[in-house]
Amino acid sequence: VLVFLIFDLWILSFFVMVYPALFVYSSSIISETFFTVLLFVLFVVLKNIVKGDLHKNVHVLLSGFVFGFLIFFARFTRSFGVIILPAFILSGVFFYVLKRIHEPKAASNEDAAQGVVSIDKLSDNRWKIPKYLHRNLLYFILITSGVYFLFDFLAHALIYPPAGLYKTESYIRAFALFISRPWHTLSIVQNQLVTFFVSQFWILPFFFIRETYRSLRSRNYEDIISRFFLLFLLIGAFVLTVLHQIQVVERNNQYLLFSRYLDPIYVVLFVYSVRDFFHSLVSHSRHTVHAAWIAITAYLVWYLYFNFYYGWYKFGNNMPIYYLRVFKESLFNFALLVSLIGGMWYFFLQKKYQFVLIAFVILFTWHSYLSIIATRAVPRYVAKLYAPKLDMWQNSFKNGYSDTPLCVYKSEITHELYYLYHFQYPYQYLKKCDEFDKQKPKKIIVGLEHSNGLPVSCGVQFTFDSGESVYYCPLGIYETNRNNTLFQRGKVSSLGY
Repeated sequence: VLVFLIFDLWILSFFVMVYPALFVYSSSIISETFFTVLLFVLFVVLKNIVKGDLHKNVHVLLSGFVFGFLIFFARFTRSFGVIILPAFILSGVFFYVLKRIHEPKAASNEDAAQGVVSIDKLSDNRWKIPKYLHRNLLYFILITSGVYFLFDFLAHALIYPPAGLYKTESYIRAFALFISRPWHTLSIVQNQLVTFFVSQFWILPFFFIRETYRSLRSRNYEDIISRFFLLFLLIGAFVLTVLHQIQVVERNNQYLLFSRYLDPIYVVLFVYSVRDFFHSLVSHSRHTVHAAWIAITAYLVWYLYFNFYYGWYKFGNNMPIYYLRVFKESLFNFALLVSLIGGMWYFFLQKKYQFVLIAFVILFTWHSYLSIIATRAVPRYVAKLYAPKLDMWQNSFKNGYSDTPLCVYKSEITHELYYLYHFQYPYQYLKKCDEFDKQKPKKIIVGLEHSNGLPVSCGVQFTFDSGESVYYCPLGIYETNRNNTLFQRGKVSSLGY
């Protein structure tokens, strides 16, 4: 429904319904799916606000309040939503920069009489923007930003304590590594570019860029702002994802492939791109393809076969990305992929657009089928690869206690143990004990270095081969006697003295 509200095309709604990156998420990371819905809501609201709700000051005020709250809510849903507001502000700034660059020295008398300021397009035609939009768009951006920071302040004060979303120092260090290790960074960037082109079926970004350029040459300014917004979202998500990979990949090389942060934006971009693809084929307008675009596509297809990272399953990552193994393990599948991509470009250059469409539908259907097969295979693959550790988690819950989920006491646990808990129990999130305000779980997991600091009533139930142990504390993590004396394993301390 949201896709239809953006483009008035039901066929796009069908394509997004069966789009692999949207419907095959792991059950433990469903927030990405809801975050994707919120992104579509943002684009629907932004399109209608810019198109018809910036005429009067009261409309600007209400629009800024609604849009600012929606951005905050998306950010509150997914921490990675921190990029939304900067992307929105940059889209407005870029719009004003282009307006300034292409503004003519003087408007015609007819335009001046109608209250319209003309802006020279990139061609001989004229790009006309209503005069009220120049001022009210700026006010809309400022009000949106103010409302966002207001709700963010209230959320920190009333809901959760103020804390940085990302540790700034770690990202500064990641940027330093980005500069100092260019070849290492290049492999991460190339892996992400491959997943990007796969998600857009290799040729769709070309049509998105062409239609964006055409929007710059037309008076469809609401479409221009929306496309700038999407572009800056994509750039911000890509950069932050790469920096996240750089800082983590040193201790966990599974992060050489990490698409989770980008997937919601890929879905929105796919809808825009496939719409531009259909529009371009139906309009039969003059098509030109730069050799550089075909060369980039050819290089990334080659990279997919020879150098792409085919590591083991990354917990929390998008499942269908692992179907890319079939192109490495089967020469037939790789040859079919090359034939479909090359065929689409060939028929496009030959202006045989019906064959381009047929090849695209085959590629889309084939990719969707492979992703479904891969998604169904992932749980079996993980269960087989990590069978001993999964058995340990099951054995740790055999004593019949119902105090779940458990919490982590003080120290961190290994990444593998953490991810496998969520694989085994998808909706029971493993948090630190300090994050529970009142009723802390009586079942806790403790690292070896903190096992001596527990109350005397706590008894060990199970010990993992990595050193962590599961304890059951019937009286809670902390227990006191009449004299307010805290009895702990290995030490006794008096409270208040």
